[in-house]
Amino acid sequence: MVRITKISAGTLLFILAIILMIKTGFQGFVTALIGNGPVAGAAGTLLAIAYIVTGAIYLFTNRTYSLVPDIISLLILIIGAVFGIINSGFPDTSYLKFWAWLGIIIGAIVLITSIVDLIINPIPEEPEDNEPTRQR
Repeated sequence: MVRITKISAGTLLFILAIILMIKTGFQGFVTALIGNGPVAGAAGTLLAIAYIVTGAIYLFTNRTYSLVPDIISLLILIIGAVFGIINSGFPDTSYLKFWAWLGIIIGAIVLITSIVDLIINPIPEEPEDNEPTRQR
């Protein structure tokens, strides 16, 4: 269950990062024409980079039993969301709030799924072998 969740969340984050980069590019172009400055472009790009990094972590660690990659991924998404929420007060940048909360929700779902899976299916213990193995 966790493996499917991490693969689908990683893929979804990559797709959302591409969409966010396109949206940020168009929005940055419009704000440059208006003269509000390139704040939306930088904040959206940082949020998209957080999505890409987190998606890569999910895809690379989909076979692990550890919660550490999921916690680190959620922290990366929270840091990206802080950049998005702080910069969403500027004109024409309110879309960053949606993208920030979407990333936090995806990260929390993956972490909760991993915790529930570890509770339901604990990590199997390896049998102890006291005898040395012989090679033939």
